[in-house]
Amino acid sequence: IVYICDTSGITIQTLQNNDGYWRSDSQSTNFYKCRQKEYCPQNILVNNTVVCLTHHTGILCDMCVTGYAKNNDGFCEKCSSTGSSTYTILTFSILSYILIICITLIYGNKHISKNLNLKYDNEENSDENSDSDVDLEVNDDTGSIMDLQQKLKIVLSYIQISTILSINLNIKWPEFMGRVVDAFKSLNFEMFDFVGLDYRCSTSFDYYHIFIFQLFMIPILFSLTTLSYFLTKYWGTYKQKEPQFFTTIHNRFIYILVLLTFITYPSISNTILRIYKCEEINDNWYLSSDLNITCFDTIWNSYAITAGFFIFIYIIGIPTFFYYKLKYLKDHDKLGDDTILYRYGFMYMGYKEEMWWFEILELTRKTILSASIIYLQESPTRIVISMFICLMYFVLLDIFHCLLSPSKECAEGPIPRYSLPSQ
Repeated sequence: IVYICDTSGITIQTLQNNDGYWRSDSQSTNFYKCRQKEYCPQNILVNNTVVCLTHHTGILCDMCVTGYAKNNDGFCEKCSSTGSSTYTILTFSILSYILIICITLIYGNKHISKNLNLKYDNEENSDENSDSDVDLEVNDDTGSIMDLQQKLKIVLSYIQISTILSINLNIKWPEFMGRVVDAFKSLNFEMFDFVGLDYRCSTSFDYYHIFIFQLFMIPILFSLTTLSYFLTKYWGTYKQKEPQFFTTIHNRFIYILVLLTFITYPSISNTILRIYKCEEINDNWYLSSDLNITCFDTIWNSYAITAGFFIFIYIIGIPTFFYYKLKYLKDHDKLGDDTILYRYGFMYMGYKEEMWWFEILELTRKTILSASIIYLQESPTRIVISMFICLMYFVLLDIFHCLLSPSKECAEGPIPRYSLPSQ
């Protein structure tokens, strides 16, 4: 129900909107669904002005009145500080990140490093019977740890895509689930949710801030990680560490850079694609992620061009780079080297040898799923189409797998396996 029409004598001017719907003025018959139902309570227009939730105003009641800003739940709260604590939080976060990376570089996972080294040392001396039991034990330990790594990677992947879908679909979770999803937003480096209301009060915060921050996320993290690496090298030189120490921290440094790229990729891709999602409200176009921003004006055009450039750099460039990197290592039979395993192993160790590229495909899958949710209109049709896209993805993937690795199951082709039984 969009508006209330349950009594006689109602005119356009006295027409009430139902909870969760908005119209621009008393002459308009166009009602629009608000971002959150609470923003637009059931009301009669007063002085040709929509009555929004307290402290909310503007299009779809999505903005805050002067002196207020949105908290992490999306509701307007009174600004009580000047924003000085924002810089304290950011400074503390940067220093903490550098410290954590330094500790990781120095200590890392010694168990994995030791087992990988022993594994290959034992393979070179596999003719000695006395070493066979140790070799088996090391391989079992290493395998269990690597399996755990792969499972954690899968869990991380689904948590990331769930939080991204939660943002794009504007899902209203129950209170407990909402807190869980908010807690996991940190895995997508949602820094502005971390600093919260304080930053939004101290600046004219809009989606362009998020967009710029996400574009520079990888360079910022890489710079801080590189700084941590050189600090660790300096510490190693001061402590007169053995050459093996510097080789180890270099391998860990590469591993961290690769891992950071894979962690930040879904969030960055989602932010870039959302810059093109605009919606029409009363013959004007606004950015769906921030109704304060008007689409197709000079400022938006400049950001849209920038986003197009970074689509090639990030969304297309990152999977392409890692595909050719792994392909080069595969062609030169280096994927089994202990150093390569430590640096890039998490990308392919969980798959069959001939499926070394599958993690790259997973990256593109996340982007395709995210894009299908972003650009389809908010309606039941979007869910159906999104499900169809996912189904077609798996069908095409299965066809490709059958062509790559023919089996009895694929003897009649993969398509019949998706059809209903004939009897």
